[in-house]
Amino acid sequence: MKEETKKTSNKIITIPNIISVFRIVLVIIATYLLIKEDNINAFILYVTAMITDFLDGFLARLLNQSSELGKLLDPVADKLLVLSIVLVLFFQNRMPLWIVIVILARDFIILSGGLLLRTKVKFIPSSILIGKISAVAIMIVCILNILNSYRMEPLYYVAAFFAGISLIAYAINAKKILKTENNE
Repeated sequence: MKEETKKTSNKIITIPNIISVFRIVLVIIATYLLIKEDNINAFILYVTAMITDFLDGFLARLLNQSSELGKLLDPVADKLLVLSIVLVLFFQNRMPLWIVIVILARDFIILSGGLLLRTKVKFIPSSILIGKISAVAIMIVCILNILNSYRMEPLYYVAAFFAGISLIAYAINAKKILKTENNE
């Protein structure tokens, strides 16, 4: 696991970090628009924010600009994106409480678990594939909901399934990281 720390830097101003900050600004504006029920413009900004999520990770790898700050900024921006959409949709009576709890609990557990793990191993672990798949499933549910799609219930169950699987996978990954660090 030590090699992961070699691939990241302590640089603050990098292109991926700037994109992550830009994503946070987009989320704030999109949330305001969603509250005002300007669904089309909110949708456009949220989708743009989601695209920047893929872009910052891609550029971090391509330009070798992976940083400890980026590993923190990226999930915070992601969590802010999900939190804002889910809460607004819930308070607009467009999303049921049970899926809101599942989504928010997943994000809270993963974020706090990652921060706790960082205190033990001195680096922030990268996200894993099933976590990304879960995030995409959750974002599809949110985006379709913004567009006032119907028959959302089956999609809620799919998102909840992936949320549960990703939590298990992150727990297993954290256990492996701790075991590896303790053996070095």
